[in-house]
Amino acid sequence: MKIKPIAFILVFLCVLCVCEFSFADGFYVPEVRQKLPDIPVQRALVKYRDGAETLMIESTLNGSGKNFGWVIPVPGQPLRLEKLSPGLLKTLSAQIGPSINHFRPDRGIFGVPILVFFAILIAIGCFSVILWGKKGFFSFIILFALIFFGIPTLISYKAAPWSSSVADSLVEIKHREIVGNYEIFVLDVKDSLEFDQWLQDNRLRSFPKRAIPIIDHYIADGWYFVVARLQMTKDGISTPHPVLLEFETDSPVYPMQLTALPNTSVHLELFVIAEDEAIPVNYDLQKEYCDSFEYKEFYARNSSGTDKGFVPAELYQIGDAIAHADALKVMWPGCVATKFSGKISSSDMRDDMFFEFKNPSPYQMQLYTAKGRMNKSIDNSALVIIFGLPLLTVLYRLAKTRQYKFTLKKLLFIVVISCAAGFFLTYAFIGKTTEVNTLHFYWPQSFMANLSDLFSIPENSFETGEELIKILEKEGIKNQVTNEPIILEDSPGNIILRKDADGFRIKLCLENGSFLR
Repeated sequence: MKIKPIAFILVFLCVLCVCEFSFADGFYVPEVRQKLPDIPVQRALVKYRDGAETLMIESTLNGSGKNFGWVIPVPGQPLRLEKLSPGLLKTLSAQIGPSINHFRPDRGIFGVPILVFFAILIAIGCFSVILWGKKGFFSFIILFALIFFGIPTLISYKAAPWSSSVADSLVEIKHREIVGNYEIFVLDVKDSLEFDQWLQDNRLRSFPKRAIPIIDHYIADGWYFVVARLQMTKDGISTPHPVLLEFETDSPVYPMQLTALPNTSVHLELFVIAEDEAIPVNYDLQKEYCDSFEYKEFYARNSSGTDKGFVPAELYQIGDAIAHADALKVMWPGCVATKFSGKISSSDMRDDMFFEFKNPSPYQMQLYTAKGRMNKSIDNSALVIIFGLPLLTVLYRLAKTRQYKFTLKKLLFIVVISCAAGFFLTYAFIGKTTEVNTLHFYWPQSFMANLSDLFSIPENSFETGEELIKILEKEGIKNQVTNEPIILEDSPGNIILRKDADGFRIKLCLENGSFLR
């Protein structure tokens, strides 16, 4: 009669083991990067320090054309205008954000995930005591000792972080400057209709009628308007890039009202760099990340030796540093970076975004893929066994001694139901899930090897960067970080060209913004 429960136990344990996904790659675990939504994405950075705000906005404009421009209202006259690389915000987006739970962070024990392994040990020990009483007690003690000495491993596993025309008196040009590909005007505006006419005189589109009350509101508050007009290059192409604006203000602000004019929703990724953690006062954005940063050397995973850049003080893992050259313009040692994200509809953009500050609390949002969701559900089922089965074992032995009606079948039923409940409740209520791109640890070496093979063929030659991009597209070589076509830009997974005496040299930009050496 004892064979049946033993067989049931063995089947149960086998099911617990085989329900885990196995890795296709037996050597290393790939990394994953979050995919952005299909709706328009707007990235921006607000730096606030010593009463001065630095505002950096990435234009959502894509493609080429002429007479493009954008208007940015600011509460103070800009003290500094500067071109920034598009790669900085993209590097921050890649390096500062949620933790993606997809693959397991550990290699397990004998190929079995750590929590599942301990659950098996506990189950064997408990059922030894149940079936053989005192004879199984000794084996239970041995297993308990193994578990005890394995606790540090278990704890470390759980702690791993998952031209402008002449202006009249009502539109005064306070400053004009060429910044990168933009001709930028800083305007002191006294009348919205005159401002609208000024835009038309400068070959820019006039405001829609519904923008007039918003412009009047900014004028009443004494704000300035920065108009950035995209210039054409000699070949007739206009290439947008982020512009840095610095101005004095009593409290930091991110202008939102004019963003509502196209009547479309945007996915906003906003980085706030300050002395403390930022909190949006009047917008419901999700906090995805918060940590303080130090500027120091760090181990560069995809490059030889070490590199230098901004390293998270609390949440650092290998590969999480920011080494983009422009980071020094918006970050400093000891600064706190907070990232917010969310979909904002045009109807919600009635006010500009303001912030409060508090002492920083290191935080990283946890997101799960379908695979990560399954792994977490299995782990919680294993925890039910680890913590619940010993208690049931003691109850069973007490009940048997005192002749209570608590049978082995009832115990097994409770265990199975508890594990199933742990699994399905976790799976149903685990929270946000996301799609990801797989990024292998050693993708730069693979990328450069593919290039070497590609350009060993004489027909694959290029004279310009555009020709190079067309060759890469034709061969299906994509950006390994975003799984998008490669572009000429110093952003993660993309390339830049540098010409020397030997010709063009391709420089590959890594996740942290540095270049492969």
